[in-house]
Amino acid sequence: MIGFRKKAPSLEVIIGAESTIKGDIISKGVVRVDGDVIGNADVDWLIVGETAMVKGDVVSRGVLIDGKIEGNIKSKETVEIKSKGIVEGDIDADWILISEAAMVKGDVALRAIIVKGKLEGNIKSKETVEIKSKGIVEGDIYTPRLTISEGAIFDGRSCMQITTNAENKDILPFERKVKKSL
Repeated sequence: MIGFRKKAPSLEVIIGAESTIKGDIISKGVVRVDGDVIGNADVDWLIVGETAMVKGDVVSRGVLIDGKIEGNIKSKETVEIKSKGIVEGDIDADWILISEAAMVKGDVALRAIIVKGKLEGNIKSKETVEIKSKGIVEGDIYTPRLTISEGAIFDGRSCMQITTNAENKDILPFERKVKKSL
């Protein structure tokens, strides 16, 4: 577990496999979900178990997913999607690991990513993107450093040049071409 090696706060909340919570969850500790949550989660650390389903947006320092999240994720540190994990939504994090057999459907913005599973969406990385031998990326990649291992599948465009405008916002070459042609 990449982000959970650091000392994390104690486990504060456990939502059991037979439980459903309708409403938002706010906690400064670790929240483990094995049941269903229909609502947003604003927690320090979130663990989504294999039997869990979260329908809502997540704001967290770190997220470990072995179940399913339908919603956007904003993480200050790491997001790790385990082999049975599924994310349907955009992810904004510092670091992401998509394990073999894991699935992400959405765009990701981050510092670094390792893809061993499948990602359907665009990647905007400030440092590096690695697609491992069984990894699949269907979408465009914007990063200064790209590594594609033998056996990996990449279907999209790559751009290794990202410039910044006066408002300190990234301008991506593919986006410039689209805007000029409109």
